[in-house]
Amino acid sequence: MSNSITIKGSVIASQIQQGGTESFQINEDGFDISECQKLLDMIEGYRPLFDKEFGDESNDLKNALDSAQNAINTKSHLGWKKAISVIKDILVGCGSSLLAAGILKYL
Repeated sequence: MSNSITIKGSVIASQIQQGGTESFQINEDGFDISECQKLLDMIEGYRPLFDKEFGDESNDLKNALDSAQNAINTKSHLGWKKAISVIKDILVGCGSSLLAAGILKYL
């Protein structure tokens, strides 16, 4: 028997479980809300530049930052990771942007 998984896109906080019918794992890595908020505040300081710098991607980036803030407010570790992953994907797509490169350094 052969099993395969094909994944297209980002995968966050996933786990693959084998050999058990009701097994689970807990994945807890450091989620320091104050550090997350500092990072988000730093990025938010550049929001006025987003339209000019990121063009069509600017609304998606703003929405992802709003999702990140909501994750902090609700203390959602998974929500934070998802939002940061979206932010990274957008910024990587804007690779020629100096602002994107600077923000990516902090992520």
